[in-house]
Amino acid sequence: MIETAHNGHAIRYDEDGDMWTCEGLGLKARSLAGMRVRINKIDADARRINAPVLLLTKYGSGADGKEANAVLVDVDKKHVFVMVGGRREKVAIDEVVVDTPENRSLFVDLHEAKAATRAASDRFDAVKKSIPRATADGLLKLGAEPKTADDE
Repeated sequence: MIETAHNGHAIRYDEDGDMWTCEGLGLKARSLAGMRVRINKIDADARRINAPVLLLTKYGSGADGKEANAVLVDVDKKHVFVMVGGRREKVAIDEVVVDTPENRSLFVDLHEAKAATRAASDRFDAVKKSIPRATADGLLKLGAEPKTADDE
């Protein structure tokens, strides 16, 4: 008897019956390739979902809170396929937020915090820009002034 595995499912080949079996899933197939196709179909069906979600980008772009529909968890369970505006996209699972009233409220808070951060950053830049800078001539004049006994 030959034994192997596919996607974590044990597969055995029975030479007497000329049949591949996956007892865990209750599957039989004449070929190993056929068995893998059947296992892949079952695994894909088990990963299909239909869930409204909101997207949270890693870089905090204006797309935060964009509505999408999660349709499939990837085999690696680190990504999800979502439908956004009629297009299917693969996104990291940590960028997906379940669409609930509570989470929508948090996105409002997030956008307000981002606006406040942007305003503070703009104010910081303006204040920094307003600070007069030294010039070479000005520094040379400072260095040319006679030193007093208190300076030493």
